[in-house]
Amino acid sequence: MKNNLKVEFEDKYLGAFLGAVVGDAIGWPQEDRSMRIGKNFKPKPQFQKWYRRSGNRYLPHEEVIDPGSYSDDTQLLFATARSLENKNWFSHFVKVELPTWLLYERGGGGATKRAADLWSNGHPPWKLEKQKKADIKRYFEAGGNGVTMRILPHVFNSFANPSEISHQVFLNGIATHGHPKALLSAILYSKALEYQIKKEDVLAYGELIEYLLKERDEWSNFPDLNNLEDWKESANFFTSGNYMKIWEETSVELIEGLYIIKNALNQGLMDKTHQTLTRLNCFDSKIRGAGTVACLVAIYMASKYASDPVRGLLEISFLENTDSDTNASMVGGLLGSIHGTEWIIPEWYEVQDYEYLCKLVQNLKKEKSNNNPTLWHWSEKNKFKRLLPSIGIGDKFMLNTFGEIELVKKINHKPLTKNIEPVTYKFLTSQGQSLYIKLVNKIENNNIHTKIVPVTNNKRIVFEEDDLEKLIDLLPPRITAKKTFSIILDLIQNIDNLDTKNESEIKAYASKFIRKGYELDLIVNLIKCIKEKRN
Repeated sequence: MKNNLKVEFEDKYLGAFLGAVVGDAIGWPQEDRSMRIGKNFKPKPQFQKWYRRSGNRYLPHEEVIDPGSYSDDTQLLFATARSLENKNWFSHFVKVELPTWLLYERGGGGATKRAADLWSNGHPPWKLEKQKKADIKRYFEAGGNGVTMRILPHVFNSFANPSEISHQVFLNGIATHGHPKALLSAILYSKALEYQIKKEDVLAYGELIEYLLKERDEWSNFPDLNNLEDWKESANFFTSGNYMKIWEETSVELIEGLYIIKNALNQGLMDKTHQTLTRLNCFDSKIRGAGTVACLVAIYMASKYASDPVRGLLEISFLENTDSDTNASMVGGLLGSIHGTEWIIPEWYEVQDYEYLCKLVQNLKKEKSNNNPTLWHWSEKNKFKRLLPSIGIGDKFMLNTFGEIELVKKINHKPLTKNIEPVTYKFLTSQGQSLYIKLVNKIENNNIHTKIVPVTNNKRIVFEEDDLEKLIDLLPPRITAKKTFSIILDLIQNIDNLDTKNESEIKAYASKFIRKGYELDLIVNLIKCIKEKRN
């Protein structure tokens, strides 16, 4: 009997994980932010090739997306699952997975990318001494669905210890988001997954909603975690002492949403799906990306279509004016936690990286490693991208948590303006995950190299294109061009008065920049670079 239950548990993990990835792959082209080119797709279960407009107004191009490709939802599910193979999973997630993800992300949300950028410099997004107050306030206002969409592996990882699930989900969430709308909705979603995994018999119509309402005092409590004093202090400071009040208001919002779902399901065949989804704010452009909305929409659709999962997943995937990839991914996860792989149709096993997904599921049984992760610094991303134009098909590299990766394909995209060459480099990791890394090269006119000539107090330094690339590698991506030139001009003005061999003198000079949040190593490297040009 125990063996049968064990097999069922693994099958539910595979079914939930696969359902989430399939939902992402089908829903991504329909997403309101996908920038898809062409007419709307007709709802059908097969994966479809599609095109999207990418790049900003200066680098516009038409990007081709292969059938079955997934977006950031699945990428971060994979990143979470990999992190859980380590005893110190949180450290691995913020030091390795999030910073590396910036290299290959596809369609990532703003809050997650901003936080990943900070972690790539070793800075938690809530640390006041490391960034501007406005940026930290923005972190605590981040209540999007970027947390709910990636926490499924935590539920299966800690299934034997339910209280640990909410702790892990909360920790995973604060890595990128600070608002209760992101964090509490993820905890509620994990509670729904946990209940359905435990079910050994048929899930009754509306049963999940009744359970979640019954257990509301449990899932709505703020997690009791140690070593979070600095986070709590920052949370209260940036909410004027009202963080717990906001948490309680979010709890009320979720409970009211569950009652909307309950009343809709009680109507049976009289329930109109579009009308109920409207009441759950699924189509409201201002808030449809919130964690609360995604959580309630997923619970409603999975409850309504528990007996007809394929139809339910297709319906949520092809809804217009919605965050369709995340909604479909979360619905797919819930449906898989009920049915395992039984409901997966043959075409869906062709989703990108299915074999790798199976390996991640199998790795759940392995003993956790005890590695001490090293920070993947922001400069590594720039260095790696500089290599891309010179490499060929079949070339192999070592890349951080992925181990050995091999270039298997170069995809040339259609430029929509002159003088750009957009190319995506497709890598395959030794474990079987696909990494798409895009680079938009600027085509030089008449082989004239860019030159920048900063002048101050009659002192001139000419920077050729190669010099500029070196400087770019030294600077974090969030430093603007204006700030960059401000630093360089200050250095040029004072460089002749600096003894670059005197460490204390350099530290004294660099202190004014350090107070503004720049690293000592950055200033030292800039001094060396400019000193070389002066000589």
